[in-house]
Amino acid sequence: MKQYNKYNEYDSNQKREFVQEKLKSKKELFCVKNEMDDLVITYLPYNLDFVYIPEGEYDKGLSLKERQQAKRINKDVIFENDELELEKGVHVSDFLVTRTPILNSFVNQHIRINYYTGEENFAAYIKKENVDFLCQKLGLRLPYEAEWEYFTRAGSTDLFAFGKELPNDDELEKWLCFDFSDLSKLNKNKFGVYGIYTGEWCGDYYKKNNCSLATDDFVIKGGGAYFWPWQSDEWIWCMSAMRMSSDGLIDGECGFRLVYDLN
Repeated sequence: MKQYNKYNEYDSNQKREFVQEKLKSKKELFCVKNEMDDLVITYLPYNLDFVYIPEGEYDKGLSLKERQQAKRINKDVIFENDELELEKGVHVSDFLVTRTPILNSFVNQHIRINYYTGEENFAAYIKKENVDFLCQKLGLRLPYEAEWEYFTRAGSTDLFAFGKELPNDDELEKWLCFDFSDLSKLNKNKFGVYGIYTGEWCGDYYKKNNCSLATDDFVIKGGGAYFWPWQSDEWIWCMSAMRMSSDGLIDGECGFRLVYDLN
């Protein structure tokens, strides 16, 4: 946690200088700037905006405290204990992750598929094989589940990235919106990541728990926005620890964001 804590104490100029030093050997590929109180790192070859995720450790999965917070929202909610098992002290190296999910406009530009776009500034939902093609083309990758949960929590040990309770609907919609045309109208977490609840592919094969064999399906994280407006307990898909297998996807499609490795 030392590096994360140190980075978190920096002011905006110190953070920019720190990241610029990190990218010194690749400076021709990136533009680092402060924007809307965020440090935005634009990957110039593809005009993709990233944020920096510092190295650190965290407790992955659903803690006792989070279970208690969930019970205060609905005392009857039930979780599969082994599927959300707590793993303490998970180490994550630093990396860059896209500021938002990948949008329809970007997919249309870089993948030639028979794809209904909808709005160009909305999160794109595509099949895993098309995500893999895009990753190979761009030299990027999907976040692994441990990375996804780490950057979503952004240092929080509460049930949600936005705290231990559900905000009102107006505030929730700033977290659950699919339209990323104006980020100033949306909420972000402490790492400056937007749109974490659209439902996203991770790079790991799904295992029910650490002792299980991997399946042929992939981990999906997030998803609270997909079910909005909620009819019952769909808020569970905003829990930072919540996870599912890709075999439950409609048409095998999901949103995604991309990682640039620094190590």
